[in-house]
Amino acid sequence: MNSLQCFRKMRTLIILCTVICLTWAVPIQKWHRTTDGCLYYVEKQISVNWYQAWEECLNKNMTLITIDSYNKQKYVDNLIDMFYASKFSYWLAAHDNAVAKRHVWATTGKPMYFTNWAKGQPTYSTNYHCIYSSSNDGQWYDTICTNTQYFICENLQCTTTESNDDDFEYGGVPKELKKYNVNIWNHLGHP
Repeated sequence: MNSLQCFRKMRTLIILCTVICLTWAVPIQKWHRTTDGCLYYVEKQISVNWYQAWEECLNKNMTLITIDSYNKQKYVDNLIDMFYASKFSYWLAAHDNAVAKRHVWATTGKPMYFTNWAKGQPTYSTNYHCIYSSSNDGQWYDTICTNTQYFICENLQCTTTESNDDDFEYGGVPKELKKYNVNIWNHLGHP
C-alpha cells in the first residue's frame, strides 16, 4: 500500500470516528424546571470557589442554591441521580462569614433551620466558612471558601424559609428523618 492509499484510509477512518462520536455525544443538560416553575442551573463542568459560584449565579439573575427543607434536599439528590452519570459536590448558599459558628443562608440572611451535616460536621476549623453538599452521600461539609466545587443556581422565589408544621414532629425534625438534623443551636438564635 502506498502512502496516498494509506492517507486516504486514515482520513476515512478519522471522518468515520468523528461522525460516530458526534452522533453518540449527548449534550449535558444544565437547565432544569420543576412542575411548580422553579428553574435550576447545574454547573458540573467548571469548578469554582464559593464567591465565583455566587457571582456566576447572579450573572444568570439567580442565586446559589438554598436547601432549606428535607423535600428540597431529596429533589436535588434525585435531579443529580436522574440527569448526571457521576456524583459531584456543589456549593450551597450557606456560610458563617459574618459570625463564626452561626451559619446563615446568603440568599435570605436567615439562620439554617434545616441542615444535613455529615458526621463530625461542621468542623468550625479556622477559615472553614462555606458549605458544600456531596452528592455521594447527600450530606453537607464546611470548607474554605476559596476551595473549588461545582454549583447549582436557582430562582430566588424557589427558596422557602417557612416550614410546613404538618411535616414536622415536636422539635422541628421531619417525621421521616433520623439521619438528618435541625441545627438547634442556630434555630434558637444563638451566635
